[in-house]
Amino acid sequence: MIVRVCVPGPCSPNPCLNDGQCEVVSEKRRGDVFSHYYCVCPPEVTGEHCETNINECQVKPCQNGGTCSDLNGDFYCTCPSPYVGKSCQQRCTSRLGLEAGGISEAHIRASSVRYTFMGLQRWGPELARLNLKGLVNAWSPAPHDREPWIQVWFSGAGRLGYSEFVKLLKFHQNRSVVCRRGCTLRLELIGCELNGCSEPMGLRSRLISDSQISTNAWTAAGTDQNQWIQVDLGASKKLTGIITQGAKDFGHIQFVTAFKVSYSQNGRDWSLVKDQRGQDKIFAGNTDNNVHKKNRFEPALFCRFIRVLPWDWHGRITLRLELLGCSQ
Repeated sequence: MIVRVCVPGPCSPNPCLNDGQCEVVSEKRRGDVFSHYYCVCPPEVTGEHCETNINECQVKPCQNGGTCSDLNGDFYCTCPSPYVGKSCQQRCTSRLGLEAGGISEAHIRASSVRYTFMGLQRWGPELARLNLKGLVNAWSPAPHDREPWIQVWFSGAGRLGYSEFVKLLKFHQNRSVVCRRGCTLRLELIGCELNGCSEPMGLRSRLISDSQISTNAWTAAGTDQNQWIQVDLGASKKLTGIITQGAKDFGHIQFVTAFKVSYSQNGRDWSLVKDQRGQDKIFAGNTDNNVHKKNRFEPALFCRFIRVLPWDWHGRITLRLELLGCSQ
């Protein structure tokens, strides 16, 4: 018969608190007892016996006026508007795409639609975009609609390098309180993508200067697939998408209907964005000269230089663009 005898030592019983792990340092014996040990503590505690909680808020991780709450091995920041993120590091003030066309017509619904001028004019929810021109340029519910609402569906809005999610926003209007004569509305939504990296990089705002944009003639002198427009971001950035738009020149509508994208770190060695089959990816461009078209880079690009290479076009090769991404 084999008899196992438990030999007492410094780690039996475990002297370490809060799930600390006891480790023997020396095997010197005083009789049958080991004489030395130390405690390996979880990240959230410290001390000889892991008895002291570490306050993660001591290092002030919350930025932009955020308030820190200490958790077990972590922290939580309560962020003031308009900041979001783990450390309140992201300013959440981007236009989400109603005016620019990033949110498609299929993703805007309403409780009803008003028809005017013998039923020929339709004031549909797809018209609820800021600065829309024309005689019919907004959404308006039917006169009999006593509880009108308009709804925006964000489908895959978090896909710029992150997990897909779906959000629904519905705006209700109380006719007796906020509507004058009739409920007519145009709107834009201000926010940002959760954990996102899709801020405008500065072409429209001119944060990117004219000297950082180079072309080989633009509006392109030629009408062939050798034309390109190049942007120097000044430093390596993470790019998650691109928005393109056409233009009108003396009444002639011009826009790029398809294009490729190449990128570089040094401006000399270039790589083309590939599709899932390993072929040069051809991005869908614009269908008119006015509406913005957004394309995503999946996965994101990390580069300093980027080129747009028109592959097909209407009229002449004419392009306006904005890059989306962040500095991380």
